[in-house]
Amino acid sequence: MNPKFILFLAIVVGIMGLYFVFYDLYLRRLDRIRERIKEETDSEPEDEKPQGSPLFKDQRAFLTKIAEQDDLEIPRRPLRQVAEEFVMQSGLKMTLPDLIKQSLLFAGIALVVVLLFFPNPWMILLCATIGAGLPWLRVKRAKAARQEAILKQLPDAFDLIARVLRSGMSIGMAVKAVAEEFEDPLGTEIAYCYEQQNLGMSPETAFRNLANRTGILEIRLFVTALSVQQKTGGNLAELIDKLSQLIRDRFRLRGQIETLTAEGRFQAILLFSLPFLLFLILTLMNPQYELQLLEHPNLIFGTIGMMLVGGFWIKKIVTFDG
Repeated sequence: MNPKFILFLAIVVGIMGLYFVFYDLYLRRLDRIRERIKEETDSEPEDEKPQGSPLFKDQRAFLTKIAEQDDLEIPRRPLRQVAEEFVMQSGLKMTLPDLIKQSLLFAGIALVVVLLFFPNPWMILLCATIGAGLPWLRVKRAKAARQEAILKQLPDAFDLIARVLRSGMSIGMAVKAVAEEFEDPLGTEIAYCYEQQNLGMSPETAFRNLANRTGILEIRLFVTALSVQQKTGGNLAELIDKLSQLIRDRFRLRGQIETLTAEGRFQAILLFSLPFLLFLILTLMNPQYELQLLEHPNLIFGTIGMMLVGGFWIKKIVTFDG
């Protein structure tokens, strides 16, 4: 084997090893904090599930039990449950079986196209995998866009809740005011939560379902604050005001970081798209010369693998997650 290739592989493995060491020393603690917040909002209260109403469908599927003590292992959720929650949080009018059907359809289309033009086993596998992943990528982008839209509405919604609470009204009236004043997606989710309470579900359960449907950390913090305030008391309006200011500060910091990392993100897009553009241009100019590359699938897979590693690395550098 080529010594230069071995050296390159050793450097890549070494960099990945350093990353995992850094993750174990620092990032794991942050993940543990997020997990503890999620545990609080996902824990299951008393069993109350009125039958016959679509507002209560699949409630059990999104409520998980947590460990009673800190040193006990937290049970993992089934993969199907995680996938269903992933589809639900995107806000698209589809279910997990619909998404799986779309993946199979796109994989079949890619398979037929490759069989007609490039009947190579490795190319068939690669294109079928890409085709199957496109619907999941669409759902992921829809989920991210929906969560971003909800986050932009949250500060004003929390301000409204705080004003209603200061006027002496209950949290139920504050939720109703948000449902009436705000548009989709936040207004729709809050209205759904309010209707669940009207149909007999306890506020604690309804708010936990809201946190699960959105999958947003700030809403989980809001639900945790409500739960703590009901048990211990305190000034809930002031706490919600601080949470609203925290979200605004996070948006401001995110904007600054996006400005500082704009060059890095542009370089990532350019470096990732340039090989494909050059391959297309050279294929149009001299097909016989460029199509010889397809006779060496190992080079293609190796190139794409290294590109994915580099793209993932750049994304971790320029992505804000605070």
